[in-house]
Amino acid sequence: MSSTDPASSTDPASSTDPASSTDATGATKQGLQEMMAATCRAYAARVEAGEDFSPVAAGALTDTEAMICASALLAANNLQVFELGMWQSWTGR
Repeated sequence: MSSTDPASSTDPASSTDPASSTDATGATKQGLQEMMAATCRAYAARVEAGEDFSPVAAGALTDTEAMICASALLAANNLQVFELGMWQSWTGR
């Protein structure tokens, strides 16, 4: 096999382990999960401490990107949109 043969690649993205596969940024799925969890915890802690700011700048995400992330966060915690609505009405957030 030549060194240009894709089958002989040592690129981490070619790994068969889904947790170690990377995207265009070079981040693994596990790395993204850990980063997202840490970011959510930090943001929630600051909001609960009384700060009032958006987690991202206006226009930083497309509507689709925001919906994908919001839906995935709810699903990861087995929460439904109804529960989010109830929590928002109880907390005023």
